[in-house]
Amino acid sequence: MKKYGLPKTERIKSRREVKLLFEGKIISIDVYPLKVLYRWEELVEGEKPVAKIMVSVPHKRIKRAVKRNLIKRRVREAYRLNKEIIAEKVIGRNQKLLIAFVYVSSSVKDFDIIKKAVITALTKIANHA
Repeated sequence: MKKYGLPKTERIKSRREVKLLFEGKIISIDVYPLKVLYRWEELVEGEKPVAKIMVSVPHKRIKRAVKRNLIKRRVREAYRLNKEIIAEKVIGRNQKLLIAFVYVSSSVKDFDIIKKAVITALTKIANHA
């Protein structure tokens, strides 16, 4: 994993991976203003161990698209700056980690609050691994 980048290879894009993440054995962590869902997956032949993320901000909670996009950018940036917390665990387990950050607050929070929530969630994932 690149230390401070967030390339497309580290983002959940395919419907298959989204379906995998939300079905079956999911582990959930509630760290306000986020709910973090994650799942370990076996590697397909030719894949490298990687942590992949997705960010969801429900229209039901945040009505304006501009604000939803702002929150998504803040969550992705907080993850990008702190992903080294789980990097060694992913490589050590030799598996793929799928993570979904779901925003649960009905107001836009500051970057510092979101960053603390992301750090707490990543620490819990790393300790649970």
